[in-house]
Amino acid sequence: MGCSVITDQEVRSVLLAMSSLPSFGASRLKRVLEAGDPLVDWERLLAGEVPDHIAATDVMRRQWRDEARRIDPLALAAKHEAAGVTVSIDGDEHHPVSRSVDPSTGNDPYMPPLLFWRGDDASGLRPEQPRVGIIGTRRASRYGFDIAREFGRELAHLGITVVSGLASGIDAAGHRGALDSGATPVVAVIGCGLDVVYPKSNRQLYGDVASGGVVLSEYPLGTEPASWRFPARNRILAALSHVLVVVESHDSGGSLITAGIAGGWGIPVLAVPGAIRSEGSRGANKLIADGCQPCLGVDDILDALTLVGLNVDSSPKPPLVEKGLGREDELGERERTVLTAIGWERCSLDQILGGCAEVGMGGVATALAVLQQRGIVTNTDGLYEQLSHSDRLSPR
Repeated sequence: MGCSVITDQEVRSVLLAMSSLPSFGASRLKRVLEAGDPLVDWERLLAGEVPDHIAATDVMRRQWRDEARRIDPLALAAKHEAAGVTVSIDGDEHHPVSRSVDPSTGNDPYMPPLLFWRGDDASGLRPEQPRVGIIGTRRASRYGFDIAREFGRELAHLGITVVSGLASGIDAAGHRGALDSGATPVVAVIGCGLDVVYPKSNRQLYGDVASGGVVLSEYPLGTEPASWRFPARNRILAALSHVLVVVESHDSGGSLITAGIAGGWGIPVLAVPGAIRSEGSRGANKLIADGCQPCLGVDDILDALTLVGLNVDSSPKPPLVEKGLGREDELGERERTVLTAIGWERCSLDQILGGCAEVGMGGVATALAVLQQRGIVTNTDGLYEQLSHSDRLSPR
């Protein structure tokens, strides 16, 4: 697209200003860059004209003219710089190169030509850096949350960058697991301006991701969340990933959209199988039924990375935590029996008793107290669940 020669601050500021106009998204910015003279195009927009290479209605033309006259491009660029936001253009050193370039045309339909990012470590965006997307439902079960966190933690420990969307549920768990490792920078892709934290409950996580990697967006500061922005954001997440893992998904929603985008471009998509009666696993199970590779552990992810030409050093690493309250080899026989009865699904006290009647009510109650005190089992609304090994050793 000829973008790599763009270095002039005034031109960069004009592109930023254009991205702030209503309905002036990635496709129109690409056409501006392909035409090769953003400054001339900006002057035409100020005059209420529309360049020939940009499709627009009369209403858009008037909106762009009125809004452009209210924007000072250099002041807008200075505002982003003061907020610690880097504005990158396709061809810049830290502008991501996605996995979705069409070999027949050389075009990349998914990676926006203009991106905004904030963070302390952008090395996760390097072309040679292996990246794995971890995605799933916001309404995650304990099972899904634990798996996502465990995968994030183990992948980062192996030097693999975890990419996700900073949403509640599976996204947050994958990020948190990678941050627990502290070994490899993470990448988050969000669907709003970098000065907007959404959901607000993830404010601490947002700050931690920015400190341990980068938060990335295609939207300038001040852009509020909107429902359509999140599926749009997912195309960037998919394009950044060498391998995409769907941990837990309902039978519709953003995770399946992202998986479809990735699969359409030949990016390996793996899905974690779940209980067939679980609403939250229907989407992942359907992907598997349709031919998607099941993901039974991190080794499956490493194999998928190898298939796309990325060899990750999976030799034994020093353990992240040597000891912890959750070590099963320190449990008594009674606690082990009760833990086996619980398995990896939420269950009631009656269900546990049905699985280990020989222990008796008193023995089960005592064992549950020990397991909860040691951080191996949790009780939520009367239902017991076994925590993942990584959560036992890395309490919240």
